[in-house]
Amino acid sequence: MSHGSSSPVAMPEGAAFDKTEERRVRDNIVDIAIENERYLRSHPEITALLDHVTREVLLRRPEQPVAYAENFFATEDLPAIAERLRKEGKFATPPSK
Repeated sequence: MSHGSSSPVAMPEGAAFDKTEERRVRDNIVDIAIENERYLRSHPEITALLDHVTREVLLRRPEQPVAYAENFFATEDLPAIAERLRKEGKFATPPSK
């Protein structure tokens, strides 16, 4: 996979890499981003749950949004919430591997 110097990936400030090392770092960053995207696509419930808690925070505007999100993800009802979101068509179950 070739990535030119026009890559949107910014190198760390003050990094002292030669061109070969810089290309290797950029390629590695892009490869990790691709792996992350594949993972999220194979687990659409993650994105659905994040979207859901974001909507809830914006609707409810709790005084402590981080604590609200923490409680949301710590609830024993989380699997039921994910199933409800799936049934509502918020995400499709990915095909089995």
